[in-house]
Amino acid sequence: MEMWGDNAPSTQDEERIQTMCKTTKTVAYVRVTTQEQTNSSYSLEAQKKTLREYAEKNNLEIVREFSDTGSGLKSSRKGFNEMLKFLEDSEDCKTILVTKADRLSRDFKTLSELQEKYSVVSADCGANDMLNQLQIMFAQQYSEFQSERIKAEIQKQIGRASCRER
Repeated sequence: MEMWGDNAPSTQDEERIQTMCKTTKTVAYVRVTTQEQTNSSYSLEAQKKTLREYAEKNNLEIVREFSDTGSGLKSSRKGFNEMLKFLEDSEDCKTILVTKADRLSRDFKTLSELQEKYSVVSADCGANDMLNQLQIMFAQQYSEFQSERIKAEIQKQIGRASCRER
């Protein structure tokens, strides 16, 4: 303590420093939709490399990596379900690292449920902007819903018009 003189850190300061220096345990999840993407610049290996670099720069420790090839709309993905089981069983790992939110899921409900239960970090925007991504996905879902509703209404009008012509 002599080194610090009168400016020695308090116990509270030491605890804060310890917390700041701690690494956060995380799982990494990568996904490609099609087999062709496995050989592209957005391949599983390219995504893993991005996540490893992001983790190193942001004090994250990747404890397990999970991957899938298939649609983000399907929840029956082997790697995805293994990741959820691992997180459920883990006491000290409650963070998911992805390159982009849509790699985790393209289903708004699934993403929002994961966000409620775990800390989801997207390497392209960090943890703070994840809510923005969810809002964008919600807007996309709403837009698709509206589009389908309008198409159905147009089909009804066409059907009525053709009935009147007969």
